[in-house]
Amino acid sequence: MGGANPGVIFKTIDGCRSWMQLPLNVNASVIKFYDENIGITSNILNSVSRTLDGGLTWETFPSPIGWGNDFEFQPEIPQNIWAVDADYIYFSSNLGQNWVTETIPVGQLIGRDLIFTSQLNLWLLCDGVVLRNSNVNTVLSNREAAEIPSEFNLKQNYPNPFNPSTKINFTLEKTGFVTLKVYNLLGETIAILFNGVMEAGKHEVTFYAENFKSGIYFYTLTYGSKQTTKKMLLLR
Repeated sequence: MGGANPGVIFKTIDGCRSWMQLPLNVNASVIKFYDENIGITSNILNSVSRTLDGGLTWETFPSPIGWGNDFEFQPEIPQNIWAVDADYIYFSSNLGQNWVTETIPVGQLIGRDLIFTSQLNLWLLCDGVVLRNSNVNTVLSNREAAEIPSEFNLKQNYPNPFNPSTKINFTLEKTGFVTLKVYNLLGETIAILFNGVMEAGKHEVTFYAENFKSGIYFYTLTYGSKQTTKKMLLLR
């Protein structure tokens, strides 16, 4: 069990009879653990921190999430994390390194809490409304059927050139398996931004490049049998 105040995390392994303070160099607002080792925090200044060793060490990544109201790990698939903050839902398929942003699918509601009742059933508590997604292998969306695009399209990232982050937008004409990867000039994969099932419609993924050098990079979107690539420029 863990608990957090801004900048401080405490851990107990004896049913709350005693607590130990753990190192964390950021101000955390929400903490959630999948098991005794894997955990994640939402921090102020738009970042998340994760631990894979029970809180002894932490890695911090930029994220679009603000303070964050709640996190949930998908049962039996801990790399899949869902988060809610204000009127947005966020999904990560790589333990918090990258996030996809979706609008809460009903009106102007504030998301408060998330809970899985099975591997595929996710419930979302909003102000006065409870929403259920019976198959979270498709990303939650607020798009109506009339708004679903009729073609597959990958847009140019914006801004471009960029430093240190840029947004990649694309549209899908139907639900399908999607992979979004970033490559360097040698053709080496340097980042996997998404790898999973997405619903039809418009999507936006943010690429954070703090750890990469200036230069030309390529991002490739694979959607079923279709694939398209665009070039982007990182300038320090």
